Amino acid sequence: TCYRGLTPLKTYPVVLGNDSYNDKLCQGDTCTPEGVYRVRAKYPHPKWDLFIWLDYPNTQNWLKFSRAKKAGRISPTADISGQIGIHGTEDPFKNIIGQNWTKGCISLHNKDLEEIYPLVNDKTLVVITKQ
Repeated sequence: TCYRGLTPLKTYPVVLGNDSYNDKLCQGDTCTPEGVYRVRAKYPHPKWDLFIWLDYPNTQNWLKFSRAKKAGRISPTADISGQIGIHGTEDPFKNIIGQNWTKGCISLHNKDLEEIYPLVNDKTLVVITKQ
């Protein structure tokens, strides 16, 4: 859902990482991270139409990552990952049927992404929560 202040403007269907239930802890877990992020950059993408790059990993993600390593929930040699963002799709059918197919990003229909892309800048907050 896109907001202006506290007012919801429009809700878009999205798909997430293959493991859409768990929070992202490390590279390769195919989970989408939960938390509050800022936009680092945005640019055209040859495979997914457009890409809105988020500032994952941030301080909160590094803390979760460290705790998971200490608790033995992830390998001691695991990397935290990066390049998480919001992008379009090269296979609209997967998005239409709601198949969570990304490696951790959020994917929208290209037409929906093209609608929000001009509204996003480096001051935009992105809150990722799963229901």
